Amino acid sequence: MVKLIQCIRKQPQLGVDEFRAAWEIYGESLRAVAIELGAVRVTLSTTLETPLNDALAAARGSARAFDGVAEIVWPSGAAVLADASLPATRERIARLRALQEEFADPGRSAFFFVHEQELLGEDEITGT
Repeated sequence: MVKLIQCIRKQPQLGVDEFRAAWEIYGESLRAVAIELGAVRVTLSTTLETPLNDALAAARGSARAFDGVAEIVWPSGAAVLADASLPATRERIARLRALQEEFADPGRSAFFFVHEQELLGEDEITGT
């Protein structure tokens, strides 16, 4: 599996509720574009508002948590690479970037591709 991971920090002037509302709208568009590009899974995660996150960052000396994480999954990198240079693909990505500008702070966010290696799956836990 190949994933595009988007670790998003909200624009500083947005409150948590404003960010989450925009994030949900973005997720709908992200899903539509991902389907067009042959993705097999899309997930959106939002950081829990809990003091445990602050404590974890302090204990580890790490940066604060991202506000949201999106993952788009393809069965292979070949499909992603094949479509990456097509004008229609670039236009779809431009639409998503325009939506991101409404809520994301790209300079404090991260965008990258990864190869997924599953070490423990739900099937192992549930026994199915």
